[in-house]
Amino acid sequence: MLVLRTTAGMTNAAFAKAVAKFLAALRYRRRGKALEYLRVNEWRHGVQHTHLLLRVADLSREHVRGAAENARLATTLSKIRSEEGVARYIVKDVRRTEERAELAPASFKGKLYTTTRNFLSAPMDRLWKSLREVARTRRGQSPAAAAGPRGRANA
Repeated sequence: MLVLRTTAGMTNAAFAKAVAKFLAALRYRRRGKALEYLRVNEWRHGVQHTHLLLRVADLSREHVRGAAENARLATTLSKIRSEEGVARYIVKDVRRTEERAELAPASFKGKLYTTTRNFLSAPMDRLWKSLREVARTRRGQSPAAAAGPRGRANA
């Protein structure tokens, strides 16, 4: 897990540009190797920061440090100890209130999370559809019955 934070005096708009610069610099340092990630934007005390869940086998701290210096960002890189813990954190199912992030400001027009093309096992809409089908099956309703008369899910 990689956390990108603003440096002194950086606005949220400047931070967004710096994150894009960081990702470009990291791709360059990896010399064309794939860089797959899930990116989550959060705010704490009105200041934006970004979490990157990276699917990379050979990422070095030097690559991260160099890309961060290039983009003028502060970083924290840590290994994942629990896949379940990361999943809970990403969907904000955290037990301690101090770990909960603030809502995005009304002025934010971007996406709260993004993924690279091959990070997820299937497109997001298909994953959500399969989760809805699992939930309906657990409630005792067959997926076909839940689809309704036109084959559309009644969600």
